[in-house]
Amino acid sequence: MPLPFGGRPRAGSLAALMEARFETYKRVVVQPFFSHLAHNVDRQIVLVDVLRALNAGEEAFADQRLALETILAAFRFGRRSLLRRLFGARIDRVLFAATKADHVPALQRDHLEALMANLVEAPTLRAKEAHARVTATALASIRCTEDGTDAIDGRKVDVVIGLPEGGERRVRFFPGIVPVVPPPPGFWGERFTGFPVFQPPRIAGAAGDGVPHINLDKALDFLLGDALA
Repeated sequence: MPLPFGGRPRAGSLAALMEARFETYKRVVVQPFFSHLAHNVDRQIVLVDVLRALNAGEEAFADQRLALETILAAFRFGRRSLLRRLFGARIDRVLFAATKADHVPALQRDHLEALMANLVEAPTLRAKEAHARVTATALASIRCTEDGTDAIDGRKVDVVIGLPEGGERRVRFFPGIVPVVPPPPGFWGERFTGFPVFQPPRIAGAAGDGVPHINLDKALDFLLGDALA
């Protein structure tokens, strides 16, 4: 959290010491990370646990949104060019993925994808202006549930069905309605139901279909499809 003072801190003060240590952290840790690990990266996937933030409440959701905007401000978008070769890599494809897509039924996954797209609207515009390709999706690298229906107060609703971690029987879970845009303050008057942690399915040794997932193939095709063609 920023210190509540204006201008430069007084020499020898605690604020001056903290500022010096923060500058050292940026020089010793942050800059080498970007220089050595991210220098040649031109494809990026950003995983965001949107559902957990929604479930945690208004402050958690606002905090996640601010953190996302701050992180994405450091991204350098743009296709391959002479300037790129001279000054380092720029991202020409980025996928924003809302995780735990298997915790909501099919229709709500469309809502989750739309919400993810809305949360990254500003960096998406910056990326497109730099001629980079950008998309958003809802993703589950391992699908732990199946879609189903249930009745709540006599009304049919879409649910997901899965085995909670440590449980012995499968349950039907209604996650609530996922908004398609960042919700207004009154949205949290009725909180989402707490999300269970579902166990992944058992995979037969001879299974030919691989591990069940949601949109993992779509994500890989967007990020690497042209390179593998």
